[in-house]
Amino acid sequence: MTAMTEEIHKLSERFLKMYPVKDVDLKIEDINLEVFDGLYEAYTNLLSQENRNTLNCGNISYCYKTYCLAPELTITLKETRSIISEGTTGMFTWQASHVLADWCQKEAARLNGKNVLELGAGLGLTGLTVIKTCNPASYTFTDLHTSVLKTLKENILINLCNGSIPESTEELTDGFKIPYENTRVSVERLDWTSDHVHSSYDVVLAADVVYDTEIISPLVLILKEALGKSDGATAYVASTIRNRDTFNCFRNTLVSNNMKIKLESRHTYQESPSQPESTIIIMQLML
Repeated sequence: MTAMTEEIHKLSERFLKMYPVKDVDLKIEDINLEVFDGLYEAYTNLLSQENRNTLNCGNISYCYKTYCLAPELTITLKETRSIISEGTTGMFTWQASHVLADWCQKEAARLNGKNVLELGAGLGLTGLTVIKTCNPASYTFTDLHTSVLKTLKENILINLCNGSIPESTEELTDGFKIPYENTRVSVERLDWTSDHVHSSYDVVLAADVVYDTEIISPLVLILKEALGKSDGATAYVASTIRNRDTFNCFRNTLVSNNMKIKLESRHTYQESPSQPESTIIIMQLML
C-alpha cells in the first residue's frame, strides 16, 4: 500500500466515524456520483477494528452515533450499546440530554458570551450542542468516572477538531483544554461528595442527574456552591421523570437549601416510534 493510499484510508476511517456510510451512500447517489471504492474498504476495515476493540475492552461494545439536532447541526458520539457499562450509566446518552440540547439551541441568548459549567456531562451531547450553537465564552464539562471522561474527551476531539481522533486517549487526563472558535473548552473531574467548584460561572447545566436519592444532597450542595460563586448565576437542570418520589426528593432538597425554582417547563421526548414517550422537566434555579 502506497503512502498516498494509506493517507486516504486514514481520512476515510475518520469520515466514517463521523457519518453513517448508508447516509453518505444515499447522498452521493442523489447527485449522480459514484462512491469511492476505498470508502467501502475503509468501512470494512473499521468494522473489523471495532470488533477487535470490543474484545480488548472487556466485551464492552462501542458504537458511533450521529445525532441530527438541526438542519445544519450533527453531533457524533462514541457510546456503548449498554445502559450500564463499567459500573456507570454515563457511557450512554440519556433522554434529558436531548431535550436540554434542543432547549439550549432555542434559548441561545441565555448562553451567548457566558461561562458555562456542566455537571454530569456524560458523553457530551448537551455541551457540544451549546459550544457549536450558543457561542459561550467558556464551557467546562465535568464528570467523575474515568471511562466517561476519556470517552467524553474523545467525543470533543471528534466534533471540535475536524474528526481528529488520537490513536490512544491515555494522555487525555484531567485538565484537558482546547479552544474552539470563541469558546474555551475544558474537561475536569468533579466528585460532588468531596470536590469543590473553584471558578465562577454564569450558567450551570445538568441533564439526567436526578435518578438516585442518595446523590441528591451532594448534587444540590454542588449546585448551590457553583451558583454562589457569581452574582445572578443561573442553573438549568433537565430531569427525566422516572420515579416521582425521587424527583420530589430533589425538589424538597432544593427548597430546604434555600434555592429558588424560578421557572419550570415540561417537555416530552421519544427516541423512536417503538420507544415509550418520556416526560422531562427543565428547572431554572437561582439562589
